[in-house]
Amino acid sequence: MPELRIVGADKFGAVAKALREAPKDLRRESYVAMARAVKPLTQAVKDATATYMPSAYGAEVARTIRVRTRRRGGMNAGITLVGTAKTKSGKVREFVRLNEGRLRHPLFGNRGFWYDQRIKPGFWDQPLEQNAEAVRKELLRVLEDIARRIEKAG
Repeated sequence: MPELRIVGADKFGAVAKALREAPKDLRRESYVAMARAVKPLTQAVKDATATYMPSAYGAEVARTIRVRTRRRGGMNAGITLVGTAKTKSGKVREFVRLNEGRLRHPLFGNRGFWYDQRIKPGFWDQPLEQNAEAVRKELLRVLEDIARRIEKAG
């Protein structure tokens, strides 16, 4: 899955290092703010899903999509978005295959026969790329706000 890279990752690394020593409530608040900054990407993926898949699958995938953020500090500081979706039976969908343009589904009414169907590739990549710049700007604004608050507290 692609990563949303922040230009100025050195700033993210510096803030991440300072956050480790910051009060717990400021850390929690900063993580919530970062998650809120990337939330529009979740909606962008859900909105675009119908244009990439057959209608029944597009609606089902969009309904179950969940996006988590993972934060990394240190030399490779950054935020990674991880997307998942569930099938009707509760299993995890194959996001990578769907993003590559391959949908695997059973014959209607007969789960003993499965087929691969070509679909438009990029249901995950394209919405992220199209909305990445606005999210980068918001994340940098959040990081600057956090840095200011850390300086004030320290």
